[in-house]
Amino acid sequence: MSFGQLMVVFDVKVEQELSLDDVKKHINERRMVKGLAPMKKAPKGRR
Repeated sequence: MSFGQLMVVFDVKVEQELSLDDVKKHINERRMVKGLAPMKKAPKGRR
């Protein structure tokens, strides 16, 4: 039981630490999509 609880706490901490980076990445991707979508709709933007 204790090990499972530790894993849950660890996952929560990791999620909190990565949430900011994920948000920044999401915003950057959105910005790129908005800028490139009108010019050409190609799946090249995905990497």
